[in-house]
Amino acid sequence: MAPPRVRRPVDLLSGLLWLIGTAAVAGLGYLATATAAGFETDLASAGAKLPAVIRFVLNLTAGLGIVALPAAAAVEAALRRRFRALLDTAAAVFITLTLASATSLLITTIGSERLLLALAGSTSSARGTPASPVLAALVALLVVGRISSRSGWRTVGWLVAIATAAITILTGGISATGVIASMTFGAGIGYFYRWAFGSETARASDEQITAVLASHGYEVEQLWTTTRTLRGRHYAATLIDGRTLDVRVLDRDLAGGDFWHTVARSVRVRGVGGMGMSLQRTLERATLMSYAVSRSGVPVNEVVVVCQVGPGSAIVA
Repeated sequence: MAPPRVRRPVDLLSGLLWLIGTAAVAGLGYLATATAAGFETDLASAGAKLPAVIRFVLNLTAGLGIVALPAAAAVEAALRRRFRALLDTAAAVFITLTLASATSLLITTIGSERLLLALAGSTSSARGTPASPVLAALVALLVVGRISSRSGWRTVGWLVAIATAAITILTGGISATGVIASMTFGAGIGYFYRWAFGSETARASDEQITAVLASHGYEVEQLWTTTRTLRGRHYAATLIDGRTLDVRVLDRDLAGGDFWHTVARSVRVRGVGGMGMSLQRTLERATLMSYAVSRSGVPVNEVVVVCQVGPGSAIVA
């Protein structure tokens, strides 16, 4: 049976931020065309002075990486029988290639010469392109394939992306602004894809929560959900000795679900900060708040268990 899939709010938020970043990069390049043109000249001059061995290493890393990285990711997914993840990655790469190519064509066809100069480094479509679909698709691969979130793969993935970006700039045909915009565009599309089609969830089950409580000396006789929040779940537990526990479960795949609520509260109440994006940060905040309230003399339940439950959840009881 395939694992359940959920739409993670943090993926939607990340997609929005990356695409806003793309618009900001393109806008800054448009407004500072003269400065960008001077920077491109200096960059081209510096690139021409690079030792041949460095250019060879960059070319080799980029050339092999663009082929080997997707192939290795596909083989790993197939060996682990994660065929849905393999399909998602291939679809995201295709969609990003298509959208980046269409955007490049649109800017070349009906965009202003100033914008074309900022992104392509030239007002002639024959001499430059405002976007690099291959680079955008590579970044989308890192995001959707979750290569960017795994330590070993992350290093290799970003080395390939940086080498590809460097070679793309050095060989001409696109400006540094266009390269950066292509990378942020690919990240935005990748995160939007993850949100639209969902991600496999690793939320802790009731059985896992009960087992963790038992490992801390709290044998649960009955556990039931009382409420669901933007960040997780609240449970009430009855122990075999008759005592009760209030159990708060924080789910990683709901990270960012309280972002807009927190922003609105920050506007209403000056000094309220933190967007609760990190599971660890939220867990620490909830624990410290509980300790602070109990130390102030307010009668509240004492925190007796604070720990992570599997890769996707944490509890405070």
